Amino acid sequence: MRYAKFFSILLVLGLTFTGAIFAQDTNAQEKNKQAYEEAKKAYELAKQYVHSRKWEAAVEAFQKAITFYQKHKGEYLDDSLYYLGYSQNMLSNQLKNLEKQIEAKELAIEHLNQLITQYRESPWADDAKVLRVEIAEELIKKGVPDFRVYIDGRLRSLESLQALESLKALKSIEGLEGLAKLEDLKALEIDEIEGLDELEKLKVEEALIGLEKLEALEDLGGVVVLDDLEDLPVLGIIGGVEGGVEGGVDTGIIGGIIGGIEDEEVDPEVELKLVALDALMNMEEEKAFPILEKIVLENENALLRRRGLIILSRSKNPKVFPLLVKIAKNDPDDKVRQHAILQLGRNKNPEGLDALIEIYDTVKDTKEKQVLIHSISRYKEKKAMDKMIAIAKNDPDARAKEAAILWIGRQRDKATTDLLIELYDKAKDRKLKDQLIYVISLKREDDKAYKKLLDIAKNDPDDRTRKNTIIWLGQMRKDNTGIQALIDIYNSEKDDQIKDQLIHTFALSKNKKAKEKLLDIAKNDVSAKARSQAIFWIGREKSEEMLDHLFTFYNQSKEKSVKDQILFSISQYKSKKAIRGMIAIAKKEQNPELKKQIIFFLGRTKDEEAMKFIREIIEK
Repeated sequence: MRYAKFFSILLVLGLTFTGAIFAQDTNAQEKNKQAYEEAKKAYELAKQYVHSRKWEAAVEAFQKAITFYQKHKGEYLDDSLYYLGYSQNMLSNQLKNLEKQIEAKELAIEHLNQLITQYRESPWADDAKVLRVEIAEELIKKGVPDFRVYIDGRLRSLESLQALESLKALKSIEGLEGLAKLEDLKALEIDEIEGLDELEKLKVEEALIGLEKLEALEDLGGVVVLDDLEDLPVLGIIGGVEGGVEGGVDTGIIGGIIGGIEDEEVDPEVELKLVALDALMNMEEEKAFPILEKIVLENENALLRRRGLIILSRSKNPKVFPLLVKIAKNDPDDKVRQHAILQLGRNKNPEGLDALIEIYDTVKDTKEKQVLIHSISRYKEKKAMDKMIAIAKNDPDARAKEAAILWIGRQRDKATTDLLIELYDKAKDRKLKDQLIYVISLKREDDKAYKKLLDIAKNDPDDRTRKNTIIWLGQMRKDNTGIQALIDIYNSEKDDQIKDQLIHTFALSKNKKAKEKLLDIAKNDVSAKARSQAIFWIGREKSEEMLDHLFTFYNQSKEKSVKDQILFSISQYKSKKAIRGMIAIAKKEQNPELKKQIIFFLGRTKDEEAMKFIREIIEK
């Protein structure tokens, strides 16, 4: 009886506790529902603020919505991140304080980056990339150069970084101390290097593949000496004008095939087997070969198959070629297949090109097509060129088409210029046209290519295409004819955005005529906006001659907006001459807003003369 009473008490307590938990759970659900409704209201209200251009209120409302959506994985998070970045940028344009403008724009880019990296498939991602470029351009004009990477579209892809790291890793390997040039690396015969263990051999193999990748991507920036890799920035050479890697000219021919050797875990026993097999291949290949053959064909571990393939592909055994073809066609893992395709391109077996073309005609995956194009491009036969032309003309895969076009553009044969112009004239897709413009510009000394781009820059009905063409046209001719043509376009141009791009092109050029035109615009252009733009780029040069020009322009200018830009450009100089010049301007300047701006800039210099001048103002 006593036990029954005891269990009754337990039952009551259990039911009470369960009821409490249930009540708490119900309360939590109710609170979540309320929070969700509040977040949705905040989101809808924020969009209304956007439509009514109440930017500060919009920023606050989107931040509130995002806080909830991040916590509860709400459905409007990508939309909210885009609109938050957009609203912060619009708000910055209303702010009078320069530092607050910059801060708001930097926050806008931060939120756009979050959208681009975390929600790559979002319909807002492309819009975010375009907006990011626009904001970055404004930040550069305000003296924050760190954001140039978004304009140039030169952010190196992860694959390029891995390839670069694989090359840098060679410096840590004993026995390669005398290796100085990348050309020396290409000539390496791995099996002839004494004292390398299996992991070191794999690193060298990775470096060779990495070098191929960087060359294919044109990401080496002219580096020829291994030591110079330390100074190679995390920037590519090829870039479009919109939104980083994805928004620019996509030249990623070998994407994600080879990860770093040490990034993937391998069972220590398996690693030991590989070391032993590699050693056996060097001593008794006839015994090791069938074991490795079985591994690459039958082993369930894709990484092990891939590593086995690296060892096997170094063999001169005639059985290697048909084995590579079989793996390239049939392996279930895409990285293993792509590895085999790369090796077929390096194998240079006379039948290899036929095999690669046959595989290409059956493949649908874009990345695999790009790898195949790279391997086909290593063959210098007419059949390889014919295949590339067929892909460029007829392949429905836009990325594959772009990769083939890029390879065609690198050929020195002038006959390819006619083909590229023909492809451009038939192209409807804007991204493809951008790619073709860039590739045509590679024909730097080809008169026909130059005239085609000049015609596009002058006459194309799409202003964005004209702007893109002007970028590459400015880099084509080393003599004065190219710059003079752009000057002629500027002098007759009515569109402000095209003029902005031309000013930017003059600023980037090392041509004397371009510099003279930039100074002429800064001094004489009827548009205050154009003068401000030219002054911004003149100020970036940081030479004493240009500083003198800035002081002259300040004394000649009447518009406050132009004077604002001149003061900002002068403030970027840290010399005594610049500081004393600003003090002299401040003493004469009648406009209180401009005077406040000068004092703000002087206060950031920590210069004794500047501090003395500021104290004198305080003590008056």
